[in-house]
Amino acid sequence: MRGLRFRTASAVVAVVAVLGPVSGCGGSGAGPTPSAQGQTQAALALTADLVKVEDASAKEHSARVEGIHRVDGVLRARMTGELDWADGQQGDFTLTMPSSPQITNARFEFRKDAIYMSTPAKFLKLTGGKHWLRTPLGMLAAQSATQKARVDMIRQANPTLSVRMLIASGDVHRVGRETVHGVATTHYAGTLDASRLATLRGRGLTPDDVKSLKEELAAKGITQEHVDVWVDSRNLLVEKRTRTRTAAGEQTSTAYYSHYGLAVDVSVPALSDTTLLPPPAPKPSGTA
Repeated sequence: MRGLRFRTASAVVAVVAVLGPVSGCGGSGAGPTPSAQGQTQAALALTADLVKVEDASAKEHSARVEGIHRVDGVLRARMTGELDWADGQQGDFTLTMPSSPQITNARFEFRKDAIYMSTPAKFLKLTGGKHWLRTPLGMLAAQSATQKARVDMIRQANPTLSVRMLIASGDVHRVGRETVHGVATTHYAGTLDASRLATLRGRGLTPDDVKSLKEELAAKGITQEHVDVWVDSRNLLVEKRTRTRTAAGEQTSTAYYSHYGLAVDVSVPALSDTTLLPPPAPKPSGTA
């Protein structure tokens, strides 16, 4: 089962990287709106525009998503599917990871209490022919403080997270008008300093979560995250991109959104066709 656990963990990291910022922080209401004091009229207008984007996306609460994750320009993961964020983050995706042949067109489902991944064909004998691997979110959260923070982020993240990061950065600017997938959009961009994470206590993220995430960022050598969003005339996200330089290289995650308001099936696979897949046991203290 070790191989299955490793592949499932890799898939979780890939999907989270696409759906949320590379740093994995935040949630709805991920940061405070900068104070009006010291802001120019133009900056206040930009903040007001981005608040409209957050409100519009919250009302629609679902969309079709196409995501790409790269490290130093090399494709690491590609996903397509549907996401609903009306009550936590739930969705169905098809995931391909070129570095892991077993994760090619793998079906991947986020639910409120668990993550499901389709069983790779070569492992079906190990699972008694059951087609789904189930990892409870509570079980993941119990592994470590960092895992708990990631699980809290998974439960709360949605497309407006990148917008909230721009608002919190205090560095947002309007790049201009651009066309994305045939849609006329306005492009906004900004940079969030890692030191500001202490203020990014979104709904569902505790102070301990934020502390853990800050420690993880420091360990990975992350100091800044660059955020770009493209917004249509209805104030809905068409594209979002986050870019971060880490000790392992530059990571870029891009997501395209369309078909807002679609109905997403959030039913769970049949228990009789599901195998419980506990995450790897945490390493003993003091081990590498």
